[in-house]
Amino acid sequence: MKFLKLALLSFIVFSLLITAISFFIPSKIRLSKVVEINCADSLLMKEISNPENWKNWLPGIETAHYNYDNGKVNGYILNESKQQFLLLKIVRTNEVVSKFELGKKSIISGWKIIPVNKTNATGIQWYMNFELGWLPWEKFISLFYENIYGTQMQNGLGKLKLLLETNSGN
Repeated sequence: MKFLKLALLSFIVFSLLITAISFFIPSKIRLSKVVEINCADSLLMKEISNPENWKNWLPGIETAHYNYDNGKVNGYILNESKQQFLLLKIVRTNEVVSKFELGKKSIISGWKIIPVNKTNATGIQWYMNFELGWLPWEKFISLFYENIYGTQMQNGLGKLKLLLETNSGN
């Protein structure tokens, strides 16, 4: 009986400790990667603002089917049975915003053109905004997002750089 009480008390204390530590992990995080591409801003903007071009460089959607809105491609169907989509949301002068709809959750992702101090070069930032819940395991899992998403983002930017520098002759 003493062992059972000790086990229960230890479990409760450990759970409270984990919950307390999770309060120090922010509930909103942004993962961001940047690369410099030797091409014109307009060429880069043309590539990232057209969802049909995303298959050329965006990891994980090579075999995905297009999603249409009024007869125009506005993103991709990642998994129709699970209601998972990647959709174009906003195109601004120097930024394209998309949204991963993953059932009940969503992740805002975007590409932003940033100035660099070189002629004929453009910086591109790819970011993903995550809104975590208050549950401790959701926050602790976010500590691994750099390994999960960061590598894919860097690979995608590398493909985009290679594609645009090859096509622009640089």
